[in-house]
Amino acid sequence: MSEGAIRAHFSKIAVRRLRALPDGKGAEIRERVTPEFFERVRSASADEWMPIDDVIVFSDAIADVLGEQGGRDFWTALMLDTYDTGMLRHLVAGVRESHAGREGALQLLRLAPAAWGLAARDCGSIVLEAAPDGGIRLSSGDLLPSIVRSRGIHCVFYGACMSMLAQFRVRATIDVRADPEDPHKIVFAIHQEREDPPSQAER
Repeated sequence: MSEGAIRAHFSKIAVRRLRALPDGKGAEIRERVTPEFFERVRSASADEWMPIDDVIVFSDAIADVLGEQGGRDFWTALMLDTYDTGMLRHLVAGVRESHAGREGALQLLRLAPAAWGLAARDCGSIVLEAAPDGGIRLSSGDLLPSIVRSRGIHCVFYGACMSMLAQFRVRATIDVRADPEDPHKIVFAIHQEREDPPSQAER
């Protein structure tokens, strides 16, 4: 097993949100994860560490039951709540005070490696890179192979990036793919949509 760990904060919020899932999806997710995991989450404080291998199993169960888009939506909504009331709220508040619009979203994305560093321990790091098309992308860097392979963790990262954009009402697409230079790595390429030109009435 890996020595990596992640703050219990995110698992605690995710477990609470299972109750709100429709059509028995929350119960189905629970059936795919050991009861010991939920007991540990319940008893842990938000800043305690959860083994990353256990969190991967939980995240993969969410993706398996909800599907890829459902998993992405689940984590996007969760992260939006986290930025308002959770452990990353101070990080977000500072950017909101100093930036707006697209520049605010870009600044927040630039802080993604630091946010991961606060949330994870001994899991490796993610890297912010310039994309060839002038956009930006996050690379899996030296993340643990188990993290890179996890469909559920991909949904977590996608939700984190999309929620950062949503903080500033920036529309974008996020393309998740293998790194063309290293198939053992993944990249999240972020393409911001062009803003619509102002109408005659707005000019």
